[in-house]
Amino acid sequence: MSSAESFPPQAAFFYAILRHLSAHPDGDQRTNIHEAMPELLGLSESQRRERLSNQPHLRYRWRSGWSLSVLKAAGYVDNPSRALWCVTEKGKKLLARNPGGFDDQVSRQIIRESRPFHGPGQVSAATSEGHDVVELTPDERIDAVVEELRNAVSAELLKQVMRQPPVFFENLVLELLRALGYGSSEDDLQRVGGSGDGGIDGIISLDRLGFEKVYV
Repeated sequence: MSSAESFPPQAAFFYAILRHLSAHPDGDQRTNIHEAMPELLGLSESQRRERLSNQPHLRYRWRSGWSLSVLKAAGYVDNPSRALWCVTEKGKKLLARNPGGFDDQVSRQIIRESRPFHGPGQVSAATSEGHDVVELTPDERIDAVVEELRNAVSAELLKQVMRQPPVFFENLVLELLRALGYGSSEDDLQRVGGSGDGGIDGIISLDRLGFEKVYV
């Protein structure tokens, strides 16, 4: 499971962004908003360096960027110019009603209000301890699902291999070695396995003349 579970919940990102922008009445640049997140959220050094496993983005910057998009779609922030972001009156009122921070209910409210403009896609996932709900961005959820599918396919593939007779496994190993670059074609593989084979299951010729061989 992704270590995103150890990150502050999405509600904390929403609150941190609105809090930062409320301290900048004239607005602030997107880059400055991202750079303020680690301190406002109290991220550890490892959390500040953590990246999405299938993408090059820093996780906290990805989450803050997605949060800005949702907050804008819900009407809590605006970007009147390309480089400038500012909190709206609606955002100020939300902060005033929740001076100590946002809980999961407020986070869900923001997401619901963004959906007519931002579209569905927010997915919630319970932590492994079964306590607080951690909301993942669509890309983080995709990242987690890809990892889950990879693990499931690997486990099923291993199960199927273990059910096969020994000769299947011997052939599989030879094919795997060929895929790794040992031998240039199918003809370079010689299956030897059987009684009296001296423990050798196959021979791979590394050159066309067969002078260099790998005994498996």
